[in-house]
Amino acid sequence: MNVEDPTNPTANESGQDSQPASGYNERPRKGSGGLSMLLSVLALAAVGGLIWQQQMPQDSDNTRLIDAEVKSLKRALDKLDGAVDYNADAFQQLATRLDAQGARIDTLPVRIDQIEKLLTDLPATDEDARRKILNLEADWYLRLAEAQLTVARNISATQVALSLANERLVELADPTLTPLSNRIDEAIGELQIRQQHPLARDAAIIQDIVDQIPSFKLQANVPQNFGGVPAASVDGEGVDRAINAIRNAFSEVITVKRSDADIVPQLSDADAAILRRSLLLELQTAKLALLQDESELYRASLEIVERRLQEWFETESAEVAGALQDIDNLLSSGKPDSLPDIAKIRDSLQRLRSSNP
Repeated sequence: MNVEDPTNPTANESGQDSQPASGYNERPRKGSGGLSMLLSVLALAAVGGLIWQQQMPQDSDNTRLIDAEVKSLKRALDKLDGAVDYNADAFQQLATRLDAQGARIDTLPVRIDQIEKLLTDLPATDEDARRKILNLEADWYLRLAEAQLTVARNISATQVALSLANERLVELADPTLTPLSNRIDEAIGELQIRQQHPLARDAAIIQDIVDQIPSFKLQANVPQNFGGVPAASVDGEGVDRAINAIRNAFSEVITVKRSDADIVPQLSDADAAILRRSLLLELQTAKLALLQDESELYRASLEIVERRLQEWFETESAEVAGALQDIDNLLSSGKPDSLPDIAKIRDSLQRLRSSNP
């Protein structure tokens, strides 16, 4: 019988019972290396998660603030678009009223013949009745002229109505009405000067510039950011304030990084879209001011468009150069500052009628 010697390791290793122990010891060594690697990956993931959680709240807060400002500015632009649409509808209604007034003017010759026949049939001794009718006709024609000028901006119809009113005053043969007749002649002369610069032609020129805005070429090297443009004053137009707010919102998103490449400043797509949108709104404002006889607002809007074209766009291109030339012609045209006040003429006639019943 073999007796194992516990002091002799060689004898123990050579036994059959020691062989399974040798294979059992090798397997834990391989598993322990994979476990260490797994723990290292989990530790790196935990550290990365902590760093991401620390940065995430600040980035998300900034993003939410920027999104809120952009949405607010979009709502402001939508309101401006609504105002433009409202004014377009109003001018459409004015055009309808103008057509109705034109139809009434077409009936004037027939009505004049009827009135003249009525005057002819009046007894020769009833001079007071004839004078009253002439006074009423003159007042009615002055009212018609005032409506055509202030509402419809129809200069031709206004001139016709003023001429008919003046004819009635001449027929009255009253020396006290001579100054009033002279004022009507002066108003007709002012309208003739205004007719040399038709509003429809100027409005068409502005619309042509609006249609060309998408084709305007931006400068290759422009100022570093759209927000660098001087802000409008507090008393400026609402369009300028909305555009400046948009510039400030987008300027907060800009990130400055060091680079060895040559710096070529250029507007982002968002800034370029806002710039073109601002030109559109200013030109629409100029058109509305032209039709409403707001000369100061009309000139200010055109000057803003001219300044932005010179600063941001390629002035040597044919489209931009043509637009600048059209704007310069519009600004230099000698249109009168205001229309004649027909209401004052009509008030003077009523006072004279009251003093001489």
